[in-house]
Amino acid sequence: AESALAITHLQKELVHIGQLRDEEAATSAESLAVTEAARGASVYECDQLTAVVAQQTAKAADLESTITEMSATVETLQMEVASLEATVTEFKTEFTKAQVTITTAEGDA
Repeated sequence: AESALAITHLQKELVHIGQLRDEEAATSAESLAVTEAARGASVYECDQLTAVVAQQTAKAADLESTITEMSATVETLQMEVASLEATVTEFKTEFTKAQVTITTAEGDA
């Protein structure tokens, strides 16, 4: 009778151990699924960030190109201004010569 009781007790323990193993397996599977989902989300986020970085890099390259073009335009305009300043100086010189000539002619007259 005692051994039958012990066997029954052991059977109950084995059933309980089986239940615990099933619960552990289910928890492990759920945990793995959550981990895989999180990893998938992280990969997606990483892909999104990579795309954003690529867009920003392209924008930076466009801006750099625009800045280069604008710098060339500024240099051209600076040369044109220098040329105009030289022309103005020439005109001022010619105007001063003309004034001197007029003044001299008036004095001679």
